[in-house]
Amino acid sequence: MMTTKQPEEDSPNVQIRIGDVEYSIDVTKIPYFNACLRFEQSSGQDSADLPTYPEMPFFDVINAGVKHGFRRFFRSIPVQLDDDRFLCKKLYFLCVGVLSGRNMQSIMRDLRSGKSEWNMDETYRPGGTRNLARDSVFRLLYQFMLGDFKSDVSDSNMAYNAVLFVASHREIFKYKTRNMVRAAEEERFDMSEK
Repeated sequence: MMTTKQPEEDSPNVQIRIGDVEYSIDVTKIPYFNACLRFEQSSGQDSADLPTYPEMPFFDVINAGVKHGFRRFFRSIPVQLDDDRFLCKKLYFLCVGVLSGRNMQSIMRDLRSGKSEWNMDETYRPGGTRNLARDSVFRLLYQFMLGDFKSDVSDSNMAYNAVLFVASHREIFKYKTRNMVRAAEEERFDMSEK
């Protein structure tokens, strides 16, 4: 039997069992579990046992992505829009702040931030934030899947420009990422021949 170390009082990490697997979860980044644990404590349930929840598809991917960056989602799930949609809905259910108040303009600004990291010779130049740009690509996909758009015309133009930026920067965004974002944008917005 595996023993788990209990978190320190100041640590947001909590040991939780989901299905048959134990995870160390940062409850500040996945507020659903924080609310569940608070409810269990306030209702006087025995907290000596490890909190257990039913099995959740893709939870190992969700936990790793929330801890280490949303860009990990593209690496870990199959290239299918249905899986991405399910993942986005599960993130919404778990109250993960994927967008954190960002709109299309701020996502586009974050995407552009990765551009300064590489010069024409593909050598490293400090100052760019490629990880932020790659995390923002998932935010863009999440926006396409679940986000609300105010205006079909202006938002579809901005979405097209964002996808065009992602598709044209192969040194920042991998093939799988570019294809998923493009497919999500084509599904969300009606594309004209223009």
